[in-house]
Amino acid sequence: MGATLSTQYQALQPSQMTSRNVWQPQNAPRSIEQMETSMLWHSILVWVVLPLCIGLQVLIPALAPSCGSGYTNWSLLFMLLVELHHLWAERRAWSGMRDLISPPEASVLRQLGVLASRRRCVLLGILEDLDLYTDLAFPFIALACDDEHVITNLWSDAWDKVPVLGHLMSQIILTLRFFGVALIAVGLNVVVSGITKIFIMMAAALTHRDSMKLWEAQQWRIPTEAFFSWAQAAECAMMPSVAVLSEEMAAGQRYRYRPNADSATTTKMREDYEHGKVTEEALMTSGIHDTAEEDKIQAAERRHFNLILFQKVFLGNVLALWLQSSFLALTFQDGYSPAQIKLIISMIFSGLQAAVRCCRVSSQTGLAGLWVSILVMFFVAWSFLKVYEAYHCKYHLWNLTTGCVAEPEMDIMLGK
Repeated sequence: MGATLSTQYQALQPSQMTSRNVWQPQNAPRSIEQMETSMLWHSILVWVVLPLCIGLQVLIPALAPSCGSGYTNWSLLFMLLVELHHLWAERRAWSGMRDLISPPEASVLRQLGVLASRRRCVLLGILEDLDLYTDLAFPFIALACDDEHVITNLWSDAWDKVPVLGHLMSQIILTLRFFGVALIAVGLNVVVSGITKIFIMMAAALTHRDSMKLWEAQQWRIPTEAFFSWAQAAECAMMPSVAVLSEEMAAGQRYRYRPNADSATTTKMREDYEHGKVTEEALMTSGIHDTAEEDKIQAAERRHFNLILFQKVFLGNVLALWLQSSFLALTFQDGYSPAQIKLIISMIFSGLQAAVRCCRVSSQTGLAGLWVSILVMFFVAWSFLKVYEAYHCKYHLWNLTTGCVAEPEMDIMLGK
């Protein structure tokens, strides 16, 4: 768990104490550097090194993914090393973040259950690493199974029956093949959710380094933007525990008092408002509560959780789920091969992650986040329904708009 708060925090001198701040970290620059470097290196490992390793496996016949067994079990040894690094990096990042939290703030977080949720979040992060690996290997499994373009032709024909955009999608599939579509989807996730975020993390680290003198002058009253920046970095590094802690620290700063404000002035302004001497706007800006800062934090919070829904949930989970469910339907057999079983496990991981994140976003953003989460879970349910309907449709293909796909020419494509 890292160093305790009592050793990382010290009380200010009596002359420095105020009603708003009586604690400051002993070595905040070291804690921040430890946290940022831990998240950065694990992000590079999972978003750069891991895809390169998948590419090398494809070039080595003994390690290349196959249609029957999927990714090789030997590759799981490498993932074991990745997970060990994950646990080590998460511990350092968590410790660095904890060192920035004062004992009173830690007490509030403990009562809210944030600190107790760490183990569950670490488990979720481990599942994210494993799910990313299976998603990266998936296009090459599809390539191995589609050497005669049967899967591509079946999928194209199924799309051709869909109204409006069906014919266009059918032609795109014939051009790119199933492997190409899956590779583009995975590549988009790696670029947007991984590599782009790594560059953003490095730029933010340089900005934070330049801002430390200002933060030190303010007795390490770290701004909200920094905590949301660390939350985004933690999401990129597959560390939900650190992300949740950063989010809660940022959200807690929305209830700040305005500098040089006092309750007596607020009471006087309220009396003047009741007698019609001041406007409602003047009353709102005269209170001891900093409403402008609260609005600013709420806007930053919405942007943060919207990014999570788009990058982590839609690109990272929903898109992969949809493609994998289509692949399972297109390669349906009476019994599942090891490759299909591995894909089903990957789908369960993706669905679980999407559900957990949608629940958290809905609880933090209210009605707007709830509607988006409902839409996301609709796509998740749609993906699993496609797998379920594969048991009931004659050709194992099912569309949301047309139901079971049943065409005589499919007997020819399937060799029946």
